[in-house]
Amino acid sequence: AMSASTRGQKRRAVETISLVDDNEPETTTSRGGNTISEAEEREYGKVIQLWTRKAEQASYRGPEVSDEQKDELVGEVMRHMLFKSSQQTGQPVPRTEIAAIISKKYPAHSRLGLPQYIITQAQAQFVSIFGIHMSEISKATANGESTAQKWYILRSMLPKQMRLTLQKNSSPPQEEKGLLMTILMLISLSGDQISEEALWEHLNSLGLEKDTKHATLGDIDLLLSKFTRQKYIQRISRNSGSSRAMIYTSGENAMDEIDQISLSSAISKVLQKGDVQETIELSDSE
Repeated sequence: AMSASTRGQKRRAVETISLVDDNEPETTTSRGGNTISEAEEREYGKVIQLWTRKAEQASYRGPEVSDEQKDELVGEVMRHMLFKSSQQTGQPVPRTEIAAIISKKYPAHSRLGLPQYIITQAQAQFVSIFGIHMSEISKATANGESTAQKWYILRSMLPKQMRLTLQKNSSPPQEEKGLLMTILMLISLSGDQISEEALWEHLNSLGLEKDTKHATLGDIDLLLSKFTRQKYIQRISRNSGSSRAMIYTSGENAMDEIDQISLSSAISKVLQKGDVQETIELSDSE
């Protein structure tokens, strides 16, 4: 049976996550046993129209490639993204990896815009067929500026209630999401970067210790490495006097998925509860 402390951990983690996404519009329409609001339905329709226009306006002016060959490439890109998404959940796929699929078959076309054309068509197909956004994220510099290095990740466009119904067995544990949100909040409250030492001090206060497995979350070091691979956080080495210090900042994936307004709102709601420990604590004790 589940212990009282474990139930407490799950409850607090759920509270943390719900802070970011608790302003969903009221649902009014049934879709296959699920509910969807009219506003959500209209918004989704607009997104489909947007990507349909982008696909129509996309152009390729290099050596001739038949429509059949283009469709084949679009299918290969989509299959690759779906495979990677299931194999490495939450881990973005480098643009170079996707472009290589196209350049392998059409090396003379790669510098003439064919990869971008195929990617745009794949993005439009994901939206219209699967209700999935093939989101592009860019590597950020230490100053937060975008660079030419890009990745792609699949994000569900379904309304919250539908996602909860369809992803019960595939979404990451809520406790894991709670830890990630706690870390992102700490980074934001620390001026958008936090030293590794300071981060562990905060985690220790929540009962999460380095080199010690937590009863619910397991190995915290491994989770931090996972969040880094998924580009939710970045671990950067910087000069600190005569030595090197490690700092954590928000990663490209976090900046794309969770805007600063939503994060600030979540932090505000946590603080307004008056008992931050009760809201975000993930330790074993009640």
